[in-house]
Amino acid sequence: MRIDDQQVIGEFVVTIDVAPAQPAILLNTQAGGGQALAEVRRPGAAAFLNTPVNTARPGDTIAIFCSGLGSVTAALEAGQLTPQGAAIRPAAAIRARVGGVDAQISQSTLVEGEIGRYQVVLTIPASVSQGDRVPVEVEAEGLVSAPATLAIRAQ
Repeated sequence: MRIDDQQVIGEFVVTIDVAPAQPAILLNTQAGGGQALAEVRRPGAAAFLNTPVNTARPGDTIAIFCSGLGSVTAALEAGQLTPQGAAIRPAAAIRARVGGVDAQISQSTLVEGEIGRYQVVLTIPASVSQGDRVPVEVEAEGLVSAPATLAIRAQ
């Protein structure tokens, strides 16, 4: 969608481009280096933030925290907290790639009790490259986020 304001103010014309989504992966500023804000979730263990010290493994389930995934399946007022117990999903299909490999997504929802923060829960592909800066991207409405990184090692 494109909105053009043809009202001339002095010598300026204002043009505003509006996209249906603008996916962005939130960053773990304490880890630095463009590290994604991602939580590793293993059965029978407490969840932990993915960092170069606390790495994920191929096959692990992780939640990547994002914003800008577009419209959702329920009506929420701007600035409204996501209600507890509500599984509010993006209206469009979400895709994710880890190290250039498509990842299986099991869930993408707004985070309960927060405003505009999504979690994309996926499984790290078995064939993914390993290292402290494996790129991850999220796609919504055909638009791709800037890459962030994950720390992945088979251990």
